[in-house]
This record gives sequence, C-alpha cells and structure tokens, in this order.
Amino acid sequence: MEKRTLLAITVSLLILYVWSALFPPPSPKRNIVQTFENREVNVEHSSAKTIPSPASLEKPVVPQQLKSIQSEYLTLEFSNLGGNLKKITFNQQYFNLPVTNLLNFPGYEDTAFMLESSSDQHIVYSINTKEFKITKKYQFQSPYIVKAELDITPAIKMSSLDNSIEVMLLDMSSLDNKILSQERSLLEYSIATQSTIFRKHDAFRFTDKEKKQGADSVNWVGFRDKYSAILIKPLFKTSAYAVSPPDTNRLSFTLTSAENSGKLAFLIYAGPQDIAVLKKQGYGFENIVAFSNFSLIDGIAKFIYWLITTIHQFIPSWGIAIILISLCVYGATYPLTIRGMYSMKKMQTIQPEMSVLRDKYKNNPQRLNKEVVELYRKYKVNPFGGCFLLILQMPIFIALYQVLWRSVFFRGENFLWIKDLSQPDRLMIFPFNIPVIGNEFNILPILMSIVMFFQQKFSVQNMAATDPNQILQQKMMTIMMPILIGFVFYKFASGVALYFTMFYLLSTLTQMKMSKQTVTI
Repeated sequence: MEKRTLLAITVSLLILYVWSALFPPPSPKRNIVQTFENREVNVEHSSAKTIPSPASLEKPVVPQQLKSIQSEYLTLEFSNLGGNLKKITFNQQYFNLPVTNLLNFPGYEDTAFMLESSSDQHIVYSINTKEFKITKKYQFQSPYIVKAELDITPAIKMSSLDNSIEVMLLDMSSLDNKILSQERSLLEYSIATQSTIFRKHDAFRFTDKEKKQGADSVNWVGFRDKYSAILIKPLFKTSAYAVSPPDTNRLSFTLTSAENSGKLAFLIYAGPQDIAVLKKQGYGFENIVAFSNFSLIDGIAKFIYWLITTIHQFIPSWGIAIILISLCVYGATYPLTIRGMYSMKKMQTIQPEMSVLRDKYKNNPQRLNKEVVELYRKYKVNPFGGCFLLILQMPIFIALYQVLWRSVFFRGENFLWIKDLSQPDRLMIFPFNIPVIGNEFNILPILMSIVMFFQQKFSVQNMAATDPNQILQQKMMTIMMPILIGFVFYKFASGVALYFTMFYLLSTLTQMKMSKQTVTI
C-alpha cells in the first residue's frame, strides 16, 4: 500500500515538472513606483506629466477621487477617472435614475484626469498626452440643465479618438430591487433621430438583442422612469449612433461626430417629466413623454394632461382637479353611457317574448336563433350595443389612468386626509400586518368597492337576463366584482383611486336614474 502511494506521488511530481518545463509562467514586468498627485502608483516607464494613449500603454492605477457640484434640484458627482460625470442625484426624489459615466471617451474610462478648477456651478478636468490634450468642462445653465464642453487640441488628433463618445451608461445593478420589481415596466430609454424616436420600455435587463446601430443624425438620447428623465443632446451634427450591452445589467450609448473640429458640446437635462418644463428647454425634450405606444391613447392622454394642468392653474388643488377631470370625462362619455344603458333596458323589455320563444323552440336551437334575430330586428334592439359602447370608452379610461399614474405633479401633494396623491391614501397604519393588504388601511379603495356594489346592483336591474344561470352569474358578479376591484386598487396611487371612486359614484347615480325609467318599444 505504501509503495503504491509513493509511486503515485512520484508520478504526480514528474507530471508537474514536465508541465512547468513545457509551459513556464510569464516573468513579471518590472514597474517603477512613482508619485502621482501625492499618491504612489505603478507605471511602466511613463512620464508623470503626460499620460500616453491607453492603446499604447497600461493605465496607471490611480485611486478614484470624487467631486460634487450642486444646484437647487441636482447634485452632480464627478470622478477624476475619465473626468466623467459619474452620477446625477435628484435632491427631492425618492430614488435616482441608473445613469452613470456620462460623456466618456472610450478607452479613457479609468485614465486619471487632473482637476483644473471647480466652483459651486462648474468643474473642469483635463489630461495631457504626447498626442493631444483633452479638456472637459461642465457648468450649470439652469437648475435642470448642465452644459458640457469637450475640447480636444490639436483638433487634427480628434481622429485618434475615433470621433466617438459614450454619452451614457445604464447600470441597473444600482437600482433597489424593491423599486425595480414595482416599476421596472416604466423604465424606458429612447433615441430621437431626425426621422423618428426609437423607444424601448421594460429596460431593466439587457441581451445581445439590444445591440443597435444607426447612421442617422441624433437629436437626443434619453432615459426615464415613472416621474423623471435624463436627456443628452449633442450640440453638433452626429453621423451615427450605437447601443451595446456590456452585460445583462448595463447598456452603453455611443454617438459619432460628423465633424472634426475637436470641440464637442452637449446639453444634459435631468429633471421631472413635466411637459411644460421640458418644452421650455426648446429642443424637443417634451417628446420623451409618451403615455402609450398606441398613438390614439397617447393623444387622448396628452389632451387630458393638458386639461388637468389647465384646471390646476385656476384651482390650486390637485385633489379637486382630479374630481373636476372626472366630471369632465364622465360628461364627455355620458351620451355613450346612456345609450348603452338604454340598450340594456330595451333588452329587458323584450324578455317576456324571449322567454316564450325559448320555451317554444327549446328542442330546435337553430330555429330559436333565427326567431331571436327576427325579434331583435322587429324592435330594433342591438344585443351588443352596451358592450360596443363600453369598448369605445376604453381608450379614454386607459389614457386617463396613465396620466393619473405617471404625472409627476401629484407626487407629495395632499388632499383631505391624503398626504401624497402619488401613494396609497393610508388613513391608518396598523402595528401589524394583515394578509394580502399589509399594515395599511386605505379607505378610498374600500369606498370604491362599496360604491361599485350599488352600481352593480342597479346595473343588474337594468340588464336583461336570458336564463336562470345568467341571473345567478349576475348576482355573483354584483358581489365578486367590487371585492376584486377593491383588491386591485388597494395599493394604487390615491389619485387614481380618487378618480375611479368618483367615476363609479357618477355611474351609480346614472344607474339609479335609469332603473326608475320605463322604456317602451
């Protein structure tokens, strides 16, 4: 046994010796330790005054140094590595957009830039190489706008930078998982060219399918979430753009300059998705706001958006503005609602004759269908009239929901007991959790369910039941639908719940009125 063990060890050592002889490890390079900005760094035969092109030499290992400047609404964090705008923080927001490394020259991400000057409103970084000098200057132009000027001298050396710049990098790993799970469908990047606007929603995980290249001139590149947006506009003519995912969490956007002047200027907007604020900038930034991919719904939503902001100019309460918009929308759809209810009422009127036909032709379904069609034709009744009119109203309801859900001006606004119209109303907070609904007591969804119960009750009275099973189904719907709607809306923003509570209240009043009327045919 000992001989076998000894033999195995000997063979193993022999194999290791032969392997090391055939494939020797690389000899370590000799580095020179230098001091760079009072820090020791390892460089390979380089000068402390110039940093050669990253393509020719290894990059110096330099610690990252961060510097911030601030406006009323924004805090900008810069890094000496690449001289990049590393992070944009919204001072009055719950969380920030996952946009990083703005205006980065590819290949210079980890190269140390020197901080030339800084103040509360501006900051300047630069780097000297044997070939050229790069200067990056960032300055606030307004609370939401930053102007960035990138100067490459001499300009003829611009070609060595391939005329391209990474305008921004999306990094989803920086997002809170809770926020990502709740609102990831609202994350969207967009590229506005001279001919169109390309949009990609659900932008939280990236694959090779994200790769995109275009030879069109770009107006701006943007990213948005529920309330905020960051847009980057080149102030020069571009010849191409590229979108590329380094991995599943990151996505890079690169623009190529059509000019060779060595001066690249950009405007960076970081602020709310307020159409009025975006439009005021004058660069078409308002086009980043889209409430739907369907042009009809988007057009309706933008009209409702304009209407509710106009109302708020005269009545400075967003809660009252929501109530008034519900009255306006219900008034606009009232003729369709009445026609639908009237159609159901006519169906109820012909039920006695429908029952006679059902009994008479219960053994002949084909004849029964023929007679029923003749009955509808005789009394000019459309059995699908109510459903068709409801379908016509659906684009309005979807558009209105999107406006109430995504509009930034509801955030932090109170109304009655509601502290924030963009959050559930939270009348009470329990010291314990209740299954499904949690520890919040939200009264608006409960009121909505109660109102909807009576609305369904009156609606059943106006509907025509064709058989006992249908009657039973209508009774079940009277109970189940309000409960289901209550659960669906329980965690919704209180502004949305307020509107639909008003909608169901107005519908209930209309149903009560119709239930007292008789229809003669």
